[in-house]
Amino acid sequence: MSQKSPVSRVKSGPPLWLWGMLLVATLGVGVGIMVSAVPEDPAAIYEEAMQRLNSKNKEEFAEMLSRLERYPEFSDHVLLLQGIEAAQETRDPKAIEIFQKVLQNAELKPLALQKIGESLTRVGRFKEAIERYEEVITIAPETADEARLKLAQLYHAVGALTLAENTLDEIIATNDTHTSARRMRASVRMHSHRYTDAAADYSATLVTPGDFAAASPDVINQYVSCLLKAGDSEQIAEFVKQHLPLVNNAALKAQLLVETGDADGVQAVIAEEPQDDQG
Repeated sequence: MSQKSPVSRVKSGPPLWLWGMLLVATLGVGVGIMVSAVPEDPAAIYEEAMQRLNSKNKEEFAEMLSRLERYPEFSDHVLLLQGIEAAQETRDPKAIEIFQKVLQNAELKPLALQKIGESLTRVGRFKEAIERYEEVITIAPETADEARLKLAQLYHAVGALTLAENTLDEIIATNDTHTSARRMRASVRMHSHRYTDAAADYSATLVTPGDFAAASPDVINQYVSCLLKAGDSEQIAEFVKQHLPLVNNAALKAQLLVETGDADGVQAVIAEEPQDDQG
């Protein structure tokens, strides 16, 4: 009787595709462990939280603030951010209270003082706001241009035109292309009836076609008003030639055309104006 030879069985491991998946999973876990082991940079978290706050992204700001709260050495930064959030929500008395707690931090003191000045301005405490802005300029003169701008704006609002102009002069002395400072000084000079000087400031911010296109209608109209009151015929003619369509004030546009002797243009402007119904 013949015996059957035993059938040989070849032991086989998992298929290659399964090994590949296991390898990928192992690498993923390893990378995750390495990433989680890398310490966070609280300074970077603070900067990112400030960006989220400025962009009014409340959910992401809350997440970043929560992460920053894990670092006791950044407790003042947390307070500063909470104060700015309160100010954004027009809870200025609360914001001032929070900012006061940050003033012992030399690094954050200039910004905290500036924010106190902004909140004091909104609640009508102008004298105290001026004092805070002046303190910022005293302790951090090289980085205080924003505080100078806000101080000048406040001086302008209360009619202290000379003080406003002097403050703006400080900004422009170190940065003569500072658009906001130039235009605010132009407005101050305009209110002081120094139209030639005001026009020069506006002109310094309106150099390229792009500058004119980006300027607000108010800026264009104020510049035109200064040119007309200064009586600069050459600049008026150049403006009419290059930028007349940007003027949205019909009276100013008509005055420009009168100055350049364009009677037909004046008639065209008048014709474009809506006429009152005669009942």
